[in-house]
Amino acid sequence: MFLSSFSVPAFILTLIIGATSMIGAGFALYKTAPAPSYESWPYVEIRIATINDQTLDAPADPQQQLDAGTQAIENTGEEGEVEADTAKHGEEVTHVTAEYGIEDDNKYKIDLSHDESLYSIIDNGITVPRRSGSNTVFSAYKAPLFEELKSRSYKGMVSLVMVDYGLSQQTSQQAEDAFKDLHITYALSPYALNPQEKLNQARKNGHEVWLSLPLQSKHFPWHETGPMTLLIKSKANENRRRLIWLLSLVKGYTGIMDVQDSYFTTSESEMNSLFSALRQHGVAYITSDDAPEQSLAENIARTAKVPFYKNDIWLTKQGRMDELDKNLNALGKRALSQSDTSSAVAFFHPYPKVIERISQWAKQEAKQQGIIFVPVSYNMNEYK
Repeated sequence: MFLSSFSVPAFILTLIIGATSMIGAGFALYKTAPAPSYESWPYVEIRIATINDQTLDAPADPQQQLDAGTQAIENTGEEGEVEADTAKHGEEVTHVTAEYGIEDDNKYKIDLSHDESLYSIIDNGITVPRRSGSNTVFSAYKAPLFEELKSRSYKGMVSLVMVDYGLSQQTSQQAEDAFKDLHITYALSPYALNPQEKLNQARKNGHEVWLSLPLQSKHFPWHETGPMTLLIKSKANENRRRLIWLLSLVKGYTGIMDVQDSYFTTSESEMNSLFSALRQHGVAYITSDDAPEQSLAENIARTAKVPFYKNDIWLTKQGRMDELDKNLNALGKRALSQSDTSSAVAFFHPYPKVIERISQWAKQEAKQQGIIFVPVSYNMNEYK
């Protein structure tokens, strides 16, 4: 009796109606969900460490790990060469230097010490960069190029930027080993443990280091970038406090980068405030946004006279190796088609297989094509 009354078309139609109803109900719940409460932000209060609080000791528990991410750690590096100099007023100044170079080039020395005139102490011991006449941290910490590299015959230039540097000790070390003979730019994660130590190690190996700036994402709060994220609807002065936390984290960075799809960068008022502060502190800005059209950030940076540059291509947006090879080929073509005064910029995530493949491409295919690698700051000029 049951089989005789069973109708396949009717059964399929019932399934379709049921599935449609469930999708509709889910979409309705999504659209009617309450907006995130910005008034309760930040959900974690993080204290900005003063100079006397700074330590290189590893934290013993997860809460201490979170606190450690806020500390401005100073580590001059044990492997560098120490040189003494005399300042204008007779004080002895110690310079810590390291040598960097590859077989094809003469080695040069990197000064790992810091010009204290580029820093000021605020809020009971918080050290932040500042403009000192025409001198800034951007001009001071740009990675130098070999003289031979400047005059060498080449057909194109590439600037590779690896994000999330320092979050994983294993992948950071893999990157250092894979890129030890190349000018790679690192975007240091603000949540890295012992960030000053990692920054110094990268600079000793000839790499330029920038700080990642956590900004409200396009899909916030389902995709958020940590407790110190700058938000469009934050309480008064909260974004400023978080920016100061970031700028005080380490010494030796060239500027800051946004490294995610950001909704924050669509707010003209917030971006005006951000770039006004960056101008005051002498810090440059790079966006990972690879959209071809001119961005709001670019226009505001020009008005505020903040050194600015943008990404050309994300190598790992899809997270697939076949897509990576396709993007590397596109990057090479872009580099070869550009003028000899700028490089093609490419961002990538520090996945182990990605690091291995990019290193292989850089040392084989790119070298055969006459492509050289330069720090991303090579494309940028300081506004006086």
